[in-house]
Amino acid sequence: MERGSEFRVLYEGDHDETWLDMRRKTGVGASESPAILGLSPFGSSMELYARKVGVLGEIEDNEAMKWGRILEGAVLQEFSKEVGRNLRPDGRILQSIEAPYLICTPDAMDQHGVVQVKVSGVSKWWVDEIPKWVWGQVQHECAVTGMNIATVVVLVGGTKLLWQHVQRDNRFIETILMPQCEEFWRCVTERIPYMRTDGDQESVHRALTALYPKDTGGTIHLDDGAFVGLHNEREELRERKAATERRLAEIDNQFRARIGKATYAVLPNNVIYSLITTVLEPKLIERKGATYRTLRSKKGIENG
Repeated sequence: MERGSEFRVLYEGDHDETWLDMRRKTGVGASESPAILGLSPFGSSMELYARKVGVLGEIEDNEAMKWGRILEGAVLQEFSKEVGRNLRPDGRILQSIEAPYLICTPDAMDQHGVVQVKVSGVSKWWVDEIPKWVWGQVQHECAVTGMNIATVVVLVGGTKLLWQHVQRDNRFIETILMPQCEEFWRCVTERIPYMRTDGDQESVHRALTALYPKDTGGTIHLDDGAFVGLHNEREELRERKAATERRLAEIDNQFRARIGKATYAVLPNNVIYSLITTVLEPKLIERKGATYRTLRSKKGIENG
């Protein structure tokens, strides 16, 4: 099979509302599958489901996303010079023929493989290896395009250009990526309630609020014994949390009492506690001049 014959081109145009609508309605994109696979620290499969069925809008643009798009072409151009490849921005929406629920939009692609460009201000993500969610993203792109190699190129902190070649992992693609994305897309297209609540819990809560904004007044029976276990665990955690908060308040008050009128207290292990007076802005309170003191601790500078 000739390289590139594993996919069809769904759309090649500006990244406008039509492009966004195509991405939402035609399948799971490469930047989306890490959430489904539990690899993404930024969201959840539940939130992605809510976006795909249309109860949540697209992710709002931010400064990092904007500058990533602005710098992407320059990063790709510099990488091309460094390695001697004639790469141009791609941006098409491609769809797998074998697995039509998988789509992707490569940043660039040539006979050597696909290229994924990142602009990152978080250097610790790129110290030893590429992050798991980026690895999952380029495996997805290999699955759609049929390529055996993907290259991740990243500009870190605006000053350091790094890249790493990633080998296609057929076992991961065939046993994890494709089955999980296929099941997810079936839930989307058939409007089957999606029940996975793993991932970032703020993201999950946001999705559930959008999916079920109002109650019906009805009653359901949770006959699954697992929910009895969840209830017992929840009660235990609530009790433990209350006990922890109570003990923490007792400890804080012991420090407050001992510090008294002082501002700082230094422990033998060089930890410094502070109890500094803060004057509230008059506009924030009814009574002018109200103050409060906040207890904080930090490790002091070691002597010698």
